[in-house]
Amino acid sequence: MLLKKILAYFVIRIEEQTERQIYNLAFILFAFCVLFCQFIWVPGFFHDGNLYAALGRNAALFNQWLLPSLSELNYKNFLQHPPFYFMLEGLYFKIVPATWTFARLFGVSWAFGILCLLLLLIKKAHSYQWSFLTGTLFVIIPPLIKKSRFPNLDLPLAFFIFLGLFIYFIGRKKESEKISYPLVGLIFGLALLTKGPPAIVLPLTIFLHLILDGNIKELKKLTPWISLLFGVLIFTAWVIIVTKKSGISVYDAYLKSQLFGTIVEGRGKEDFSVFTYPYFLLTQLGPIFLFSLYGLYQVLIKDKKDSLALLFASLYLSVLIPFSLVRWKYSHYLMPIYPAIAALAAYPISKLSLKFHRFYSYIFKAIIIFIALALLCFPITNTTRRDKELFEVITLLDYFPKKPNSWMVVENCYPYHNVTNLVGWINPEANVYDLKNINISPLIDNPNKTWIILINEERAQQIQHILNPRFKKLIHFKEWHMLVYLDKNVMSDKESELFFIQNHSR
Repeated sequence: MLLKKILAYFVIRIEEQTERQIYNLAFILFAFCVLFCQFIWVPGFFHDGNLYAALGRNAALFNQWLLPSLSELNYKNFLQHPPFYFMLEGLYFKIVPATWTFARLFGVSWAFGILCLLLLLIKKAHSYQWSFLTGTLFVIIPPLIKKSRFPNLDLPLAFFIFLGLFIYFIGRKKESEKISYPLVGLIFGLALLTKGPPAIVLPLTIFLHLILDGNIKELKKLTPWISLLFGVLIFTAWVIIVTKKSGISVYDAYLKSQLFGTIVEGRGKEDFSVFTYPYFLLTQLGPIFLFSLYGLYQVLIKDKKDSLALLFASLYLSVLIPFSLVRWKYSHYLMPIYPAIAALAAYPISKLSLKFHRFYSYIFKAIIIFIALALLCFPITNTTRRDKELFEVITLLDYFPKKPNSWMVVENCYPYHNVTNLVGWINPEANVYDLKNINISPLIDNPNKTWIILINEERAQQIQHILNPRFKKLIHFKEWHMLVYLDKNVMSDKESELFFIQNHSR
């Protein structure tokens, strides 16, 4: 009888521990929502975010699936990246409205997928402590939070890379490898269709892991190599289809833009340093990056037999070393490394006492609850700081029942790509013209176009005789020395509206 009570007590304790672990891991998902989703209703993206959101929306709106397009004038054939991300985004916008909020949610969902895979993999294959610590570090990585706020290709790429590694690791049992390697090959193909050359991180990580883990004999089998070829063939199928449809010039332009322009030539950038990314990680992540270096040292030098830790070390090296050798660098290219940084930084800490883990858990939860309450009471993330001038113009356009179908940026008075991408996202029917020392008369005389013109003050003064008959001053941005003129065909005859708008100056 006593033995039964003792056994029952331990069973209850185990169940309580499991429930506590599930609760703590679920709290990480709550922390993710607090930190990653507190900006989702705010308009305004990084200018590439506007472009990628518009390309996905246009795929759904105009059936531009294999070769994305922004407008007839701007990025009619978007050749910088393969189309898979925009196809998925287009399908998404078939289900939900193409709004700022839903576009942001689409971007955030990839980071959420990585977090779920990360927690599940470490919890099942290693330990709860390492899983919990990794999750808490992953959700507080500043560049990851920032880059998740807008649609971009690097997070989906990171997701597919980590999904491929997840399938590879859990399928290492002999009865599963016949399925796992082909699945990894499929994921590799999708990663290639998402962003092309950087997808090489997936097979490179697996190759390095097989060496570090003492399984180099796996490379003698045909299945891994056939699976790798399968992934390449998926990408090649897109190349063949697009080339057959639009000519070899399309693929040639892609190669020049990505393979040579970014990787080899660095888009004309002369200065080059292999320490750019380590310096960025040190300044942006601080102690997390330093702990990840210590974790890397422990995994490679001390705990050489920890297979899962070696997988994260392989991913870490497969991103940081090759990407540091590429001439053109953007901070968001580093997205695939963040699961490895979080896991390696948490690895040495996970070996500390249970008392420490309990204390850390309480502190983490207290901080997240405090942040959640602070954001509710003081909504500091409720306005955009990007392209305020353009948003002010767009707000003023809401006063009119008609909208201009053509924008003109005269002589670089405002960043052209910012205007192009934002207008392409908010108005799929509009085109943006870039005028440099060209007479505007032939363009504005077109009766099918209604215009909004962004022009420098001095230049506007010189061509008043052209502007005055057809345009009305909408707004004056003194800081930019820029005037915005609106086609009178767009305006109503209400004097009160015109008086308000005419005297609206910034």
